Amino acid sequence: MTKVSKGKDFFYWLEQGGILAAHLGLLLWIVHILSQGGEHSVLSLTLHFLGLALGGGLLIALCAWLAKRRYLRQCSDKK
Repeated sequence: MTKVSKGKDFFYWLEQGGILAAHLGLLLWIVHILSQGGEHSVLSLTLHFLGLALGGGLLIALCAWLAKRRYLRQCSDKK
C-alpha cells in the first residue's frame, strides 16, 4: 500500500466510516425485521426484504466503485 498525504488519508477514513455506518444501518434493519416479523403482514415483510436486498446491492456497488476510483487515482498519481 502506498503512503498518502494526511488530507487524503482523512477522506479515506471518512469514506470507510460512512461505509461502516451504512452496513450497521442495514444490520439494524435486518435485526428489527427479524424481531418484529410476526407482527407484519407477508406483503410488508416481502417489501422490507426487497428493500434490504436493494440496499445491500447498492452498498456493494458503491464500495466497488469507491475502491476502483481510489485504485485508478493511485495509478494515475504514480505516472
